[in-house]
Amino acid sequence: MHAAPRPLRHALRAKSLCSAVSPTQGDTIRVTADVAVKGRSAKGLTGTVLKVFGEGDDATDDWGACCELAWGEPTITARLQRKVTGYFDFRELTLLHRDQARVAAFEARERERWRAVYDEDWTPPAHRELVEGDRVQVVADVAVKGYASARGMQGVVANVWAECETDAACCCNELATAPVTVELEPEEEGELIGYFCSEEVEVLDGAAAG
Repeated sequence: MHAAPRPLRHALRAKSLCSAVSPTQGDTIRVTADVAVKGRSAKGLTGTVLKVFGEGDDATDDWGACCELAWGEPTITARLQRKVTGYFDFRELTLLHRDQARVAAFEARERERWRAVYDEDWTPPAHRELVEGDRVQVVADVAVKGYASARGMQGVVANVWAECETDAACCCNELATAPVTVELEPEEEGELIGYFCSEEVEVLDGAAAG
């Protein structure tokens, strides 16, 4: 018996030939191309590879006795993590995890910026609230796109707006009322499954990353 037909690509999407080298099952990937999944572009989303067509113990069942993969068809099936962008005050978030390597990189950039802008040395604060890359959880009822409240959602800090250090009345400080941008990962019913060619994704970790 042949395997069930694979989903066809979005009609408006340009065809591309899948490369011979693919991520493997269990890898964490990021989508790097504008591929439509349930009517929206999946570019930038991360997820886990569920299956690579023609790989593993059931490779023979994938191909069948007389079938071959159509030109430009995807070889990778992945479960994607939905994301929603939210904007928060520091008090509306709690820190769950911090990557010290990211903190070191942030501090290096700040030292260079202060030397260039203010011609003086920058001293890291004794207490740092949040930096880019921090994993956080929302602890207040803040509305985000598609949700009346983001309370309880988790995500990763994408940007932290810094107030103007030289002029407290600077108009740019108005943007600091919700200075933290977070890429949230809402939990929804139903899986978000996408189908990709290997050049449409990049491996973040897993066997293929080694």
